[in-house]
Amino acid sequence: MAESSHLENTISSPIEFAGVGLHSGAPVRMRLLPAPGGSGVVFRRTDLDNFEIPATGRNVAKVSYATSLMRQGVLISTTEHLLSALLGCGVDNVLVELDNLELPILDGSALPYTLAFGEVGPKSQRRRREYPAFSRTSKSARATSSSAFIPAKATPSPTPSTSPPPSAARDTPSISPPAPTSGRSPRPAPSAGVKTKGSCATWV
Repeated sequence: MAESSHLENTISSPIEFAGVGLHSGAPVRMRLLPAPGGSGVVFRRTDLDNFEIPATGRNVAKVSYATSLMRQGVLISTTEHLLSALLGCGVDNVLVELDNLELPILDGSALPYTLAFGEVGPKSQRRRREYPAFSRTSKSARATSSSAFIPAKATPSPTPSTSPPPSAARDTPSISPPAPTSGRSPRPAPSAGVKTKGSCATWV
């Protein structure tokens, strides 16, 4: 059986959020639902006949001030905080339902999502994670910045007695809220925290 750190995860139960979009000012309600292995992150516009936009590179519309996704003219904006929290917490598969064009800004960071994931916990799935592999160097440059992807040297597959190479492993951190530092709790004020009702965590 594959090591747990190399298996995909989803969330154990639904999570609900409500707020306004930072750039649009539009009110929005959003719900995160567990999704099957291999489905990835998919956004669903419930206000547009459940139109779906997978969070893939081909659907990135723009990244200036906010990461926006678009497919067939349908837009979803300000996805970066949720997507970074999903990646950081090791959540591979989730369905994101929202009833407007922009995600709620909440406190302006990824913290609300991280706290909510800690409330509901992860659900391990039987599908192995797939990691990108580059066969040749790819470079991109702009006026003030540049980036490059360079293939790594081949490394033997790990055995049960050895650890995976850092270049191939993305160990899944346990999904839990950050520990308090300097005597202060990272949680927002009680009026803007994560509350659990039944099996569903809600950010209010």
